[in-house]
Amino acid sequence: MDHSGCACDIPSVTYQYTWEHKIWSQFYSGASEILEYFKHVADKYDLRKFIKLQHEVIGAQWDEESAKWTVKVKNLSDGTEFEDSAEILINASGIFK
Repeated sequence: MDHSGCACDIPSVTYQYTWEHKIWSQFYSGASEILEYFKHVADKYDLRKFIKLQHEVIGAQWDEESAKWTVKVKNLSDGTEFEDSAEILINASGIFK
């Protein structure tokens, strides 16, 4: 995928996790470097098995009794919906949709 010309408009360190530091090549890194960082994190911590692409979170609610999130998800490929649960929920949707 060609990411030429695409870069972040905020400092690159904003995209990194506090527990997985990176020395960025530029103050405002390009999309390819940011993507490679997230691929590295996913591989290092064996996270790909938990990642679902082409899915949309359509609701999330904290369940006090189970101390977990109940998450309603839509599979954008076939339109089916299902519920899942999680101990941790990271909202990484950004301000644009």
